[in-house]
Formats: sequence, C-alpha cells, structure tokens
Amino acid sequence: MWRTAFGVLLVAHGLLTIVIWTPRPSAAAPMDTSRSWLLGEARAVSVALAVVAGLLIAASGAGLLSHQDWWSVVGLGGGALSLALFALFFSGWWLLAITISTTLVVVAFRDLV
Repeated sequence: MWRTAFGVLLVAHGLLTIVIWTPRPSAAAPMDTSRSWLLGEARAVSVALAVVAGLLIAASGAGLLSHQDWWSVVGLGGGALSLALFALFFSGWWLLAITISTTLVVVAFRDLV
C-alpha cells in the first residue's frame, strides 16, 4: 500500500512540477517561476530544469509502481534536480514540494544503499 501511495504521489508531483513551471507566470502569481534570486531573469533555466526534473520524478513513480529496480536511481536524479530548482527559485510557496522532493531523495538513496 505504501508503495502505491508513494508511487502515485511521485507521478503527480512530477507532472505538477511541469504544469506549474512551464507557463509564463502572471503578475498575480504568488511566486515568480522565471526570476531567480541568484541568476536573475532565467526563464529558460527554470523551464529546462522543471521539465527534466518533472519527467524524472514521474518516471521514478511509474518505476516504483511497476516494481522496477531502476526507480531509485531515476528518483534520486529527479529529486536532486527538483531541489536545485527550488533552491534557485526559492519561495515559501514551495515548502510542500521541497518536502516531497527531499523525501524522494532520502528514500531513493536508502533504497540504493
């Protein structure tokens, strides 16, 4: 049951990462997905990182759901990219997503060791 719940959460988290980061942000949005505190205006970087991280996270969830051994390697990479994305474009609105990505990195690492 935990495998199914975590796998579905990972697929949803990966797809939501892509859905949230790829549209051009509006002025009314509570977070700016194209402006980094470190890089300045970096829309191309944010979209590229979000798409790759989202696809890797969703793939790791699919791998986990289908009992594949490679899910943890893919999840570790996707989770690390996701955390880098959230670090570069930090906002308090990302706290739940940061928690999910951190959990993914820890669980994937533990599965590898």
